[in-house]
Amino acid sequence: MNRIPIVLFLISFVVMGFEMIAARLLTPYFGSTIYTWGAVISIFLLGSSVGYSVGGKMADHRSKDRWLRILLVTGLLWVSILSYISGYVLPLFSTLPEEFAVIAGAFTLFFLPNTAWGAVLPIIMKEGFVHNLSGRRIGYYHTVSALGSVGGTILTTFILLPNISLPIILSIFTGCLLLAIALLYRRSTQTMFLLIPLTAAIFIPLSYENNAFATEEKGRLTYKWASPYHDLYVVELPEYEGVKGNYRFLMFDSKSFQGGIDLDNPKSILLTYIQDMVALATQYQPNPASVFMIGHGVGTLATHYQENGVKTESAELDPKVLEISRDYFHYAGENVTIGDGRQVLKGKPSRSYNIIFVDAYQNDAIPFHLTTKEFFLSTHDKLTEDGILMLNVVGRSKGDLVMNSIVRTVQESYPYVKVFGRKEAGEQRQNLLVVAGKSPLPKETIPALQEVTIEAGEIITDQAATHPRLQ
Repeated sequence: MNRIPIVLFLISFVVMGFEMIAARLLTPYFGSTIYTWGAVISIFLLGSSVGYSVGGKMADHRSKDRWLRILLVTGLLWVSILSYISGYVLPLFSTLPEEFAVIAGAFTLFFLPNTAWGAVLPIIMKEGFVHNLSGRRIGYYHTVSALGSVGGTILTTFILLPNISLPIILSIFTGCLLLAIALLYRRSTQTMFLLIPLTAAIFIPLSYENNAFATEEKGRLTYKWASPYHDLYVVELPEYEGVKGNYRFLMFDSKSFQGGIDLDNPKSILLTYIQDMVALATQYQPNPASVFMIGHGVGTLATHYQENGVKTESAELDPKVLEISRDYFHYAGENVTIGDGRQVLKGKPSRSYNIIFVDAYQNDAIPFHLTTKEFFLSTHDKLTEDGILMLNVVGRSKGDLVMNSIVRTVQESYPYVKVFGRKEAGEQRQNLLVVAGKSPLPKETIPALQEVTIEAGEIITDQAATHPRLQ
């Protein structure tokens, strides 16, 4: 059996699967933006280019077999420990400007292994050309390598990431590299002996599944899952906002609470900003017949309206979030569509809803396509004449260019727009609620909230590359 094509396929499979994993690892720290993907693609291309050059020279060297072993083992071990080192390395770059931070993070984590794999390929290919150097053989090896890349991309993106946690996927990649080493050196006693301790590397990422979980709130980790979109954590606290009790929260990427319940009173609304959303919506739409929500979370808002007999529909991008809301937060409702909220809403009839809520976050920002003029015009079309749009935007009332631009863009689509924040928060970063309507909005009468004035910003459109910069 010719082992060279199989080895080429396996290594190419891992390289492209690893590239998909790279974007997923960087997203919790730097967001799923054009900068993230640009950094990943650039670093992988750079690593491959350097690797091809170095590997080509190694292939002509008499000690190429020793270098090949070193390169393969380096790539294997790096994959096995990636779950650990990413959590320590990536936060170090958080203070840098966004485009520099993501490039630094991508370079630190992915340049070395990709360079190693890039160097491996010409060495292996040359071995396959020793007895048969022909254009057909060259084309065959490159085709096998390309098919491995396609397989790694498709399998990782559409099967592994949606269904298996990151540590398990990394263990699978480690196993593929181990198999490649075994095929290359199946007759080498020295290398086969080395495979014994290397086999343990498959289980290193798995140990990360139960790694210690620490937050500022010192919550007890109940459940953890790495979905294609977030690292999801379910944590429990004996106290929340100075009140002792039995509380459970959902967190995205170990940063902030995305939803929570009081386990002793699960039907109550626990998070303050959701209480404020309900209070404002009740003032402007006291008797809604239908509500649409982009961002399901743990289902608190949906449950509130469903329990009050309101037809409620939700869109949730991450199917794992819906599953967690049912398993850990007592959500029992229906009418949750898995998919991008903008696209789901686009398919709904005009003038269908009295209220549209937008409470969707990726990393620590609203996804770009949910802040554009085209999106807000779509929501305008789906609302009844007396309907309202409500957005939850985490930002500052002054000096926040993103907040300024989001509000300015909403104003381009709605004649009546108001923004509310907590009185005690002042100009600090907080949950600001943007309310927009086709009809005049009456003066608010909610004691804890105050209307805030937002400076004019830029209008965001689908053609813009990203949000305006925070300064």
